[in-house]
Amino acid sequence: MFNSKLVFVGKKKLEYYNGILIKADKGLHTQVALSIQDLVRGQPVSILDCGAGEGALSARLSDLGHDVTSIDIDQESFKCNKSKFTKINFDDPFEFDHFVKTNNNKFDVVLSTEVIEHIEDQWGYVRQLRKMLKPGGFLVITTPNTTSYLSRFDFLRKGQFQSFNDHALSYGHISPISPWELNLILSKTKFENILIKSAGTLPLLYVVPTREIIKSILMLLLRPFMSGFINGWCILATAQKPLIEKSEL
Repeated sequence: MFNSKLVFVGKKKLEYYNGILIKADKGLHTQVALSIQDLVRGQPVSILDCGAGEGALSARLSDLGHDVTSIDIDQESFKCNKSKFTKINFDDPFEFDHFVKTNNNKFDVVLSTEVIEHIEDQWGYVRQLRKMLKPGGFLVITTPNTTSYLSRFDFLRKGQFQSFNDHALSYGHISPISPWELNLILSKTKFENILIKSAGTLPLLYVVPTREIIKSILMLLLRPFMSGFINGWCILATAQKPLIEKSEL
């Protein structure tokens, strides 16, 4: 069902889907696609892919029969010819709001893969995504897992979450969000059937050698005392917009 390919560049394997670079953690796109298939029970639906990158996930979802609309800030990098693309800056309130109003209640699934950590106003961003969902539609969000055992190791040593430090600023990670906070945002913005789980790959076995493997070994003694989302490079949240808003009852 999924046609992915791995290519070595230096010490890291780059993963591709039908020739399109996957700009996400190993296995994450597969997990997202399977989650969406489960939510919609395998039926073809309309999907908005926010932060589509080069379009690997858009292509994957299109190949599953879905009608995909892709948005991101960089149109020149987008390589998927199977979906409709619109250039959007999520941190430009006028530009994003115009797109949201144009697509109000339009999509069965709104997908935001590795975007919310780049956003200045995370609460406002989720509210905007909600507006574009049809009643009963599903929101799918992924973001780096600040509570993984590797992230806890970094915070213990440096007081900084993994993927959120001076180096991470070079690729736009400005807003760490914990599973607890993401659940709170989804609850307060009136989503139902919220499910948050670990996603992605830990340790990073596809990078050899890697400091993360050493960290994993050092954290073995502490892991039995940990709880919560200790595994997974990312977290994956799904939530549903009610069929009928409470204000309408």
